[in-house]
Amino acid sequence: VNMQVLLILNTTHENVGGTQIPSPYQDFLSSLSFLTLDVIQIVPFDCTYKGGFDHFDALLLVSLVPLLLLAAAEVITSFRLRRLPKSRSNDAGSGSLGSLSHSLGTWLSLMFLVLPVISRRICQSFRCTEYDDGEFTYLESDSSIDCSTLRYKIMVAFAAVMVLVYPLGLPLLLLIMLFRQRERLNPKDSVEVDEDVVIARRQEDPTLASDPIASFAMLYRPQFWSMEVYAMMRRLLLTCAVLFCRTLAETTVFVVFVAIVTLVIESETKPYINPFINAFTHVCCWQILLFVLYLLLLDSQMTSGRQAIVISALLMLANVVMAIFIFFADTTLKDQEKARWHSAEAVKAPGNSDGGVGCRGGGGGVETISMHVNPMAMVRGEVATVAEADAGGVGDHVEVAVEVEVEQVGESDEEEGYDDSGSRSRGMSSPWTSGPVPGFAIWKQNHVG
Repeated sequence: VNMQVLLILNTTHENVGGTQIPSPYQDFLSSLSFLTLDVIQIVPFDCTYKGGFDHFDALLLVSLVPLLLLAAAEVITSFRLRRLPKSRSNDAGSGSLGSLSHSLGTWLSLMFLVLPVISRRICQSFRCTEYDDGEFTYLESDSSIDCSTLRYKIMVAFAAVMVLVYPLGLPLLLLIMLFRQRERLNPKDSVEVDEDVVIARRQEDPTLASDPIASFAMLYRPQFWSMEVYAMMRRLLLTCAVLFCRTLAETTVFVVFVAIVTLVIESETKPYINPFINAFTHVCCWQILLFVLYLLLLDSQMTSGRQAIVISALLMLANVVMAIFIFFADTTLKDQEKARWHSAEAVKAPGNSDGGVGCRGGGGGVETISMHVNPMAMVRGEVATVAEADAGGVGDHVEVAVEVEVEQVGESDEEEGYDDSGSRSRGMSSPWTSGPVPGFAIWKQNHVG
């Protein structure tokens, strides 16, 4: 995604008369031009059609095909639901709405990648260049289209409608759909309850789990549930809104301003749950700002020759290092997810003799959950929340959330633990844990009596 922004910014800079980046960074960007995900540039449509394939044809293709794919997915899903037996269709009472949400969520996930490209082509439809003191005007992105013809006027009208659908409509649609789930994504009591507890509740919420749209907010901390809309708008500002700047000076000032503001926002808010993603996003914002400042140095001729080539090589090296880092970090994150999944499965598996975690209760039956013991971990167990219930007769339901925090240690410290007050002690003194437990787990127990 960040490379897509860099590639489009480089193209925009050259189109308004900016200085071309020297090698090797220019060659590096050219070799990765496919990451813009612009089908029109990848597939030679102009050579396929005898009558030519101009900007209007490309606009119709990139803007209508995604809508047709969404409509086709909805029709196919509705048809499959209608073919279900009546007994099953009654159980899936809200199946049509669920399928709509699922299809729309998948479609929005794909559109997040190609939205800047589609929106950019839409915005290019409004840029005409005058020749011979205004006697002739042609479309800047396609000189075969005369801006004084009826075909151009029809294209502008169609592009105006598509502005409402894509660069304005999609972020607004995502905001509205996330706003409907705001009470679950960021509960009103989240100010009084620990943030980790709220995040765990969201992950266990069956309503959020069944809503694909909610997945756009699950990466963020509760109070930043709408941050994905901001991420969309940030990319659109850097790739599409910049087209409304007519000169190199306007373009440079606008891009520098957006890059600095977004860098400050990402740095101050730290919206992601995962600290690694926060740090990585911060680095990506710096990368864009440094790239724009490098373009500014080239345009002002404050750097040239060997110095410009050295900076170009350093920028390319930074991109390569980030790509390698992303690969290994993604592998690590997947391994961590697998470890969490295995820990969750171990929690569900009864009869594990390696260790256990249980919930105490007064009277009645108590269900104990066993887990595999990691001998190289320190564990601090603490009761996060206890949902109050009447202590009356049999059948009362009590929900207990138990938080277990693990820190890897050396062999010499493997017997150390933490007591209830948080001070280090030998062994496990917490009444809510028995034995070290790897990972973070929150589970619920049913207590009878």
